[in-house]
Amino acid sequence: MTKVNTFVVGAAKSGTTSVADYLAMHPEIFVSPVKEPNHFGSDIRVEEFSKAFRANTHLDEETYFQQGQFEPRQVAWVRNRKNYQRLFAKGEDYTRRADCSTSYLYSENAAEEIYRYNPDARIIIVLRNPVTRAFSHYLMALKYGFTTLDFRDAIMQDQQKEEKGWGKSELFLELGEYAEQIQRYLDFFPLEQVFIRLTEDLSNPYFYQELCAFLEVDYFQPEKTEKSNVAGVSRYPKVNQWLTANNLKKRMGQIIPKPFRDRIKKIYYTNVNLPTLNEADGQYLADYYADDIRTTAQLIDRDLEHWLNPVLWK
Repeated sequence: MTKVNTFVVGAAKSGTTSVADYLAMHPEIFVSPVKEPNHFGSDIRVEEFSKAFRANTHLDEETYFQQGQFEPRQVAWVRNRKNYQRLFAKGEDYTRRADCSTSYLYSENAAEEIYRYNPDARIIIVLRNPVTRAFSHYLMALKYGFTTLDFRDAIMQDQQKEEKGWGKSELFLELGEYAEQIQRYLDFFPLEQVFIRLTEDLSNPYFYQELCAFLEVDYFQPEKTEKSNVAGVSRYPKVNQWLTANNLKKRMGQIIPKPFRDRIKKIYYTNVNLPTLNEADGQYLADYYADDIRTTAQLIDRDLEHWLNPVLWK
């Protein structure tokens, strides 16, 4: 069995899609056709997902794996080990086979499960200022119809939920509490197998050189691509929320040809007058995260005090 040996584990909304896109272009690296197969992390229970989240991430494994050519998908929950391995069958001759599932950083079990599966695996972690990460997460939830509330109200509603967890609540705040999440990987993998960088590092011309050296592959000049996961909001928020909750957007996307989908998106979404992070909400988040930011700084040996600077929240 040819094992997956590279894991981009998060954090969510921190630039992992850009990293995954680069890996997919690299001639020595094979990325799963399901970018986020979410195979590991047994503490995240699919049967407990909210209706809306389940509808938008469900994969009919039996039908999907009957195909000879697996269609690209952003996210699914491929729990069957045999099916998981089949996602990487065409990567046998590649130096690296990559799984890019951001749930693995949040999961309490994923680090150990990945280690038990392949102790030689390389782990990639990208961290974004948790203040701006939370707000970016909110904009995504707004865009896809998971909330219609203002930012602070959305946070408060999420914090008050009795059932918390991946797929059950948004975890606007919890996903930015990095210290414990990182520590779980450092408890199992030696430092030389863990690559931790910041979102702002992605714009450094040396970032991909360092990444390739870490993965022991030749440096590959990244192509310029369209920005992934562009923010936007629906012009019809109530309709958007209803379509999301009933899985209709996903079904329509499977039926409507791509050129027409692109036209519809331009009408349906707008990036004009997007909500912005105000100073009061930014300070609320900075106060919430301050201790964790400083603990994280010690863990990764980076100065992160700039994350608490209001000037950089814009």
